[in-house]
Amino acid sequence: MSLENRIIKFCLNRDFFEDNKKRISKSNFTNGLAEVFDVIKDTYKKHDTIQKLSVEEIKDAYFNIYKPASTTAHKQKMSAILDNIEKDNTEYNEAIVSDTLKNLRIKEHAFKLVNEANAIWNGKENNLSAIKKLVEEFDEDEVVNEDELVPVTKDIKEMLEEVNVTSKWKFNIKTLGDRIDGIGEGNLMIIFARPETGKTAFWVSLTASYQGFAHQGAKVHCFINEEPAVRTQMRMVSAWTDMHKKDIEDNIAEAKEEWSKISDKIVCHDSVDWSLESLDKYCEENKPDIVIVDQLDKINVTGNYNRGDERLRAIYLGAREIAKRRKITIIGMSQANAEAEGLTNLSFDMMENSRTGKAAEADLIIGIGKAYSEGDTPNFSRSLNILKNKINGWHGIVNTILLPEKSRYIE
Repeated sequence: MSLENRIIKFCLNRDFFEDNKKRISKSNFTNGLAEVFDVIKDTYKKHDTIQKLSVEEIKDAYFNIYKPASTTAHKQKMSAILDNIEKDNTEYNEAIVSDTLKNLRIKEHAFKLVNEANAIWNGKENNLSAIKKLVEEFDEDEVVNEDELVPVTKDIKEMLEEVNVTSKWKFNIKTLGDRIDGIGEGNLMIIFARPETGKTAFWVSLTASYQGFAHQGAKVHCFINEEPAVRTQMRMVSAWTDMHKKDIEDNIAEAKEEWSKISDKIVCHDSVDWSLESLDKYCEENKPDIVIVDQLDKINVTGNYNRGDERLRAIYLGAREIAKRRKITIIGMSQANAEAEGLTNLSFDMMENSRTGKAAEADLIIGIGKAYSEGDTPNFSRSLNILKNKINGWHGIVNTILLPEKSRYIE
């Protein structure tokens, strides 16, 4: 009996199936039995109490439920294959079949590695990240890239619970929070504005001021390559304590006591020359809830790109994948181009060097607009342009006021 026939025969026993299902790939089958394996898998998934299946039961399910429109020739072919499996009374060792499956998985993965390395040797861009990913993600007992679909629940309560996860962390600016529920696991949010508009103050306010992400209990890890991280963290102290820098200097004990209420939820890093791979590894090991990168455009990404927008799209695609894979929220800062200067009404094509690359990857995009000041009077009015919103679909402008000395946005 061929290996694929033995796999099917042993999988008729649930114990063998459960022990080996992650080792079995559709590439193990060459004679049409991949679909039969799917029938076995689906049957066990639907019926928890079934411990053993017969060939006749598999035939009935295959032809009557999964392949009711099969041609006569196909029915005859598959019936003959299944009949041969049923009639074979040879004693086969389950342990040997399990070891064979394990070894095939290793060889299959090694073949992918060889092909990837060979492609680089023959002129593909010098990008070892794909090889690194293949090595790091390999598990001898798990099939990688198996095309199993996870059905979405039909239970309304469960759906609401899942949706609430994606908007778990609420916005503490009331005018913004009234329009958008919040952000959560797997979300990529982009904030962009012209220089000296208040990008950093915006995320500092969302994170560290009253009822911000840290106050809600989120572990917020910040990667800063725009200015020294200690300055940004000092701005967080001001946002939380509602104290100017001079007030903090004059009341250090009070500021320290107040800051201690959220400081354990916030981690700031200087991250010049950091790469997406470094960020991904950090998130895997430290498990933050929210990651903020100021600025995301300056994160390094491996590969050769013909244009700047192609490189940026790769960065934002990689950030989105990290958010999904690590089940975290990523907030990235970006510059607006010169077209946004002095404007309160922005569009996402005003993101610097973006074309549509950045926007395509984001779940939420907020552009901060600022009108020109009149005379010598500073203008602290800011418009939050909700330009892309996959959270709840609302688009429009929210008006706010920036308090620059405290890095706070208020409604």
